[in-house]
Amino acid sequence: MIEILISSLLLYAGCFGFYQWNVKRSTIGWLKQNSVFRGVILALSWVLVVGALSLFARVAGWERAVPLWLGGLTLAGAVNLLSASLYARPHIVLGAISVVGSAIGGVVLVSGSAA
Repeated sequence: MIEILISSLLLYAGCFGFYQWNVKRSTIGWLKQNSVFRGVILALSWVLVVGALSLFARVAGWERAVPLWLGGLTLAGAVNLLSASLYARPHIVLGAISVVGSAIGGVVLVSGSAA
């Protein structure tokens, strides 16, 4: 169950990174001006999204993971766009919460599997 929650946070954080990577949509001023940071954000977003796919595969197997992942990615993207278009400042807060939550969840998963 914790894998599903963490993978959902990873998907939202990845969609948040994809959204902020775009110069026209980004609400973070220093990120608009620095192409190196935008490249890092894009690469990390792909890592988060693929990491969510591997967590889904860990829970449900690969044959079920891909449809679950596509559905979760669609839902995370829709929620991300909706929150960005309606509430710009809370969108940043939700993105930060999802990044921190997925990092904490990753640490919990790694420490749980090592024990």
